[in-house]
Amino acid sequence: MQQYFSFRVYKAKTADRTLFFFPAGFTKLSVYRYTIHQLNKSGINVVGFDFKWRKAVRELDLEGLRAMMNSVDEVVTEYMAAVDDAKHTYAVFGSSFGGVIALYLAKRHKTITAVILNVPHATVSKVLWSHKPSRPFKRTLIRQGIDTEKKLHEALGQIEAQHELERLRGKKIVTLTAMNNTIVTNGLELAEALKAVNPHTVLWRTRFGHFVGGTLGVARKSKWDMVLK
Repeated sequence: MQQYFSFRVYKAKTADRTLFFFPAGFTKLSVYRYTIHQLNKSGINVVGFDFKWRKAVRELDLEGLRAMMNSVDEVVTEYMAAVDDAKHTYAVFGSSFGGVIALYLAKRHKTITAVILNVPHATVSKVLWSHKPSRPFKRTLIRQGIDTEKKLHEALGQIEAQHELERLRGKKIVTLTAMNNTIVTNGLELAEALKAVNPHTVLWRTRFGHFVGGTLGVARKSKWDMVLK
């Protein structure tokens, strides 16, 4: 499933921390180079992922999406095994649908102790079902009998954002929510659910929409880098 994504390791000169970085859907990792550079300067290795979402939504069904997520998990697992250092700490950063992948990994790995979610999806099925770029994927689902948003929500299982949030108990979490978001309309719902699991979750809000709010969320590193220290 690596035909749908690639990854690159950006190494700091000296580092005892690694951040797995997941861009927003349909954006390229190169857009985030300045932020990655700043993280490297702070002594943090960054493993950045680039996804071929246009190809993925045309070709993948639900099983394919699961396989791709598991393939990303294999990359993360192999990276941790190669580091093989009990003192090394791990975190995830995800923007928009990248936050879905970040959450998926954070729930699977106890060694991931910090989670940063920028304009995240509260209900993955809602966005996949209604967002225009996802229409080819939706048509594939309908042909396979998943013909309602509710059925998709049930079928997503572990991929769904709010699935088994209790697995995040004890982790350091920051969420940045765009309040005038017409793409992810219930992002605050996830932030509040995370706050219920982890009372010390840091919640930031912006009055902007999905794209401007997401861009500002990445740029304003001081809003979220406290959980990496």
